[in-house]
Amino acid sequence: MSDLQCPARILLARSGFAAAELATLVAHENVARTITSDTAVDLDALADLHRGETVLVVCDLGPHVDRGSDVVLVEIDADGRRVSHVA
Repeated sequence: MSDLQCPARILLARSGFAAAELATLVAHENVARTITSDTAVDLDALADLHRGETVLVVCDLGPHVDRGSDVVLVEIDADGRRVSHVA
């Protein structure tokens, strides 16, 4: 399967974690890139750049994400988005 067919895995992590704590939360992932953002991130554009890879985005998760979630996985491919709670 080519990378274009593989989903991009975007880990959205709530901002405010110490670096070591965040590393522990995503230790089971092979993160290709880490982005810290105070503004909105275009997940579709990010997914287009990182098909078949995992990207960690540290940001304000906003009110649409369950407050009990510190890390959320968004998988994006041609079929759409799948969201799951990680930590």
